[in-house]
Amino acid sequence: MDIVGPLSKTTRSGKKYILVVVDFATCYPEAVPLPSIEADTMADALLTIFSRVGFPKEVLTDQGSNFMSALLRCLWEKCGVRHNWASAYHPQSNGLVERFNGTLKMMLKTFMHQHPQDWDKYLPHLLFVYREVPQEST
Repeated sequence: MDIVGPLSKTTRSGKKYILVVVDFATCYPEAVPLPSIEADTMADALLTIFSRVGFPKEVLTDQGSNFMSALLRCLWEKCGVRHNWASAYHPQSNGLVERFNGTLKMMLKTFMHQHPQDWDKYLPHLLFVYREVPQEST
């Protein structure tokens, strides 16, 4: 998982970040717009995702303070999730998510010209389009 942002266009509802979670086994992406990257906001978004798809056995994040917070460490511990982190200044160790982030940013940049303050409403549609394109790796 990773954070995209802050984005240049803040939505009407105050969203300017995106929490990105990609399943390494299936390459299935999830993205949730966030108003901030504080640990409690991220924990709520993660619980929303995990309540639909189930809790993972392991997560891989960078060493950002939001991912290393005591709140998220407690969440991982209580839910039986092993937390791995990528090497500092070495985004290649989380390459699947970083590659998706680049694709998502490109899609959002194109989309934001028409809907600069409503991109959060259309994010599920962009994810649907991405998920429907056949992936050679899968």
